[in-house]
Amino acid sequence: MVDEEAKSSSSVVAENDTDETQSFLHTDYVGRIRKPRLSHPVLGNWILGSLSLVLMAVVLVQQRRLNNHSIHPGSSYESGFTTDFIPVKEVIAVEEVSFTGGLLYDENGTLYREVDSTQPQYVGLPGPHIDKAWADLMSALEVVIEGQEAEVSHLRGHTIEEPDGKSFRLSLDVYHSLHCVNLVRQALDVDYYHRNGEGARVYRIHTDHCLDYLRQTIQCAGDLTPLYYQYSEIRKRGFPVWGAKHTCRNFGKIHEWAMSRHRDQPGGEPSHGGHH
Repeated sequence: MVDEEAKSSSSVVAENDTDETQSFLHTDYVGRIRKPRLSHPVLGNWILGSLSLVLMAVVLVQQRRLNNHSIHPGSSYESGFTTDFIPVKEVIAVEEVSFTGGLLYDENGTLYREVDSTQPQYVGLPGPHIDKAWADLMSALEVVIEGQEAEVSHLRGHTIEEPDGKSFRLSLDVYHSLHCVNLVRQALDVDYYHRNGEGARVYRIHTDHCLDYLRQTIQCAGDLTPLYYQYSEIRKRGFPVWGAKHTCRNFGKIHEWAMSRHRDQPGGEPSHGGHH
């Protein structure tokens, strides 16, 4: 829709430019500007030169507008960007979601976190139920793409091939970001998780990588949902109002797509050394 409007707008501009150009070359108009050129040749040349520069500037500006509209034609959050993995675009769906886990104060001024007990819990004191929730979430960390999906994605030379030489292994970036959230969560209880024997230096580097990666991911998404404030009598200052609706891609559909293409590595170890 945006492209059609841009083309329509450019057509009108192009027609206007053509009319203006023709008016510049019209014999009556040329006849009118010839007299001053005879008596003031320098001034006449300056006027013609200035008009030509103005016309060129108008054409360049309109061309740039057209180029800006055509850099990523049809690219959007709802339909997928040119940088999104092509095969998964077919399942993109947009929905409004109210985030959970807001911070609140009780009547005694004690801070607590709101918990939706009907949903899997991903944070809190470490334990089997939280680890299982994360294991289920990360079960589609790596996917194997084959057949037509591999062909349209031009994967050869960009990611590792499977032993069959016809399919390819990769991860959707959303899962790497989730992996990083989980790693930082485990860093809060490092004595409990032990990080598979990782040394302190390696663990710190890995954690720093994840924190900075998440920073970039958040800035890239640029969620512009307003976070409102209300006055807290307990705190005697403004406090965030949680529960605002965010426009999100339906993660359930993405996860279902990824799970249908998940295949364990031989030996159970993921390809990416950082994904463990």
